[in-house]
Amino acid sequence: MKTLLLILSLLLITSNVYAEWTSYGASVTGAVYFYDKSTIKRNGDKVKVWEYINYSPDDKKAKSINVSSQRTLSEIDCVNETVKGLSMQNFTEQDLKGDMIDVPPNRTPTYIPPDVTYAVLMKLVCKK
Repeated sequence: MKTLLLILSLLLITSNVYAEWTSYGASVTGAVYFYDKSTIKRNGDKVKVWEYINYSPDDKKAKSINVSSQRTLSEIDCVNETVKGLSMQNFTEQDLKGDMIDVPPNRTPTYIPPDVTYAVLMKLVCKK
């Protein structure tokens, strides 16, 4: 039983190692955005995908709340061009390492303007 618990724990800890993270953009503040192609799940016009952000070490807002990276399960509505968060965790170190803190995501659908990083992700995951 202890062996089974150890194996399950190791699988949970190393889940990021098996993710297929692909960079899809960067912000003007120096944050780098990634998504995991293997997690794309389509349900009609909506797509769920795991993504993460590495914040720039110079990002004062991220520094002030001790966040260096963030993982989010997002749902993108390909027809209405909106996004909402379903799950979110902040990490104290880059690449989803360090201490993890669950935070409530923004569950309200938000319009995706054409000139933002999310617009790039939407084009990638909404392809048919």
